[in-house]
Amino acid sequence: MPQDFIKNPYALDVLARVDAINLVPHQQPTPLKNLKKNNTFQYVGVKYPNVGVYHSYAEYIHSLWLESRKAVISFVPHPFLLKVDNSRYVPTYYVLHDDKAEVVQLAKQGVMTWPDPELVRVFFAREQMYFTILNVDEVIAREKEALHWRPIVQTLAAANRYGVDTRADEAELLNHCGALGSCVVGDIINPLRHADNTNHLTALYRLIHRHELEVDLSVLQLDYDTPIQLCI
Repeated sequence: MPQDFIKNPYALDVLARVDAINLVPHQQPTPLKNLKKNNTFQYVGVKYPNVGVYHSYAEYIHSLWLESRKAVISFVPHPFLLKVDNSRYVPTYYVLHDDKAEVVQLAKQGVMTWPDPELVRVFFAREQMYFTILNVDEVIAREKEALHWRPIVQTLAAANRYGVDTRADEAELLNHCGALGSCVVGDIINPLRHADNTNHLTALYRLIHRHELEVDLSVLQLDYDTPIQLCI
């Protein structure tokens, strides 16, 4: 559980200095002038199925990395508008894990200078949410793996939008993979019939995204030579 709000010496400060009208996670609007900047990224994902607006490359990379995490159920970019000492503060992410709710702030060198991070931490602890500060450099270090997940996320977002049903294909792939045991993607999807494999590929991506099938994309992107196995 988050730290005890009552025992924390910041408790009274929180009551006096921090406020939020709504703590239902909802992406806060981005000013039009910011949308036109070169370092603003937008895309529709799976775990955040709306148009996510990311104010930096690091935010964009971290959103793709969140898509790849088994324990992450969903996330919302720029989820809350807080008033701290009558000034606006919007954290970077709200992340719903399978065992906790977390509010995340990306910061250079992992140092948050304003608002006082302990003040924010205690505020969210009162709402049964953890508050975490992530070093931007550590986020960028995950760039390769995050970008390897991008085509999977893009394909699934489009499939979800158009209601593509792959349940039969998913069952077939799981059975095939289970029967083979140790195999590569090309063993369960014929590389010579790529054009005919649209539904199979989408099904494969869904199984990987749900971690029913396990692949390692930390070094190389997904291809027909990628080892794949049933998740234990």
